[in-house]
Amino acid sequence: MNALTSLMFAFLLFCAPAFAADPAADIMNVSGTVTVLRADAKSPALAGGQLETGDLLATGPNSSAGLSFSDGSRISLGADSELRVDSYVFEPQDKQYGMEMLLRKGVAAISTGKMAKLEPQSMNVSTPLATLGIRGTKILVKAQ
Repeated sequence: MNALTSLMFAFLLFCAPAFAADPAADIMNVSGTVTVLRADAKSPALAGGQLETGDLLATGPNSSAGLSFSDGSRISLGADSELRVDSYVFEPQDKQYGMEMLLRKGVAAISTGKMAKLEPQSMNVSTPLATLGIRGTKILVKAQ
């Protein structure tokens, strides 16, 4: 029984990273109170950290955060905002692209990267009232 337990522990130790969620975005900067809600656990967002698919990034009053995605897209999140990255895929070698986000409240300034140029219909931002298809350039989205 001891050998089986050791074998299971070794499997989990070496294989756990394969089951971890892929990073969706890098947190480039934070100002004020910014938190990440991941699987019902709330933690402070830190510059240099990463958002995973499904994470909710929330800014407090007089706070902001900046995100960078692997395709070069950037998002600046204003005060009292909540943004969830529902999905992110940028695999140009396989021609697979997709970005789905939900801006639950607040303001987000979005500057698109390569994804919008290669597959314009692959980027969408939803708000509680509407879904926006991003086709390139820079946009400002506000949700109340």
